Amino acid sequence: MFLILLGGSLSGALAITAPLEAQEGVRSGSTDAAKKLYACLEIEDDAQRLTCYDREVRSFSQAQTSGQVIVAERKDVEQARRELFGLSLSENPLFADKDDEGVNSITATVTAVRQTRDGKWIMALDTGARWMQTEARRTRRGPRKGDVIEISRGAFGAFVAKPEGGRAFKVKRLN
Repeated sequence: MFLILLGGSLSGALAITAPLEAQEGVRSGSTDAAKKLYACLEIEDDAQRLTCYDREVRSFSQAQTSGQVIVAERKDVEQARRELFGLSLSENPLFADKDDEGVNSITATVTAVRQTRDGKWIMALDTGARWMQTEARRTRRGPRKGDVIEISRGAFGAFVAKPEGGRAFKVKRLN
């Protein structure tokens, strides 16, 4: 399985998933470059189909060389989904997956922690993400540098952090 991204950046990319040989027609999210390549499948004459493939693969290759098309393996996209856990990605077709709810929790190590004036915790994780406690409830033992923390999806789009040895509390991602 591989993923083809069409567009100038990940945030503006359109995703087309599935091996070309298993593609049944054109997927609804396909761009013109992919539609032209998949259209070659419909040509019955061998010579014309080969000519079509040669032309469209050459065009596709040029688009890839220029950066308009990025080809990535699914594992790389899944890693990006884990790294971006907690950010709103529902509008981005790269991360929308009808067959999969996506990443439901992450486990990371706290690299820095501080408390705001109103007692809320702000944590930096080894993934580069920063999270802040959203509820005013004080915890007896908050997160500490070096703690392993699990952040998971809660109800109604909320996220819940559970540091080792501490109580769970609601959080939101800052970056």
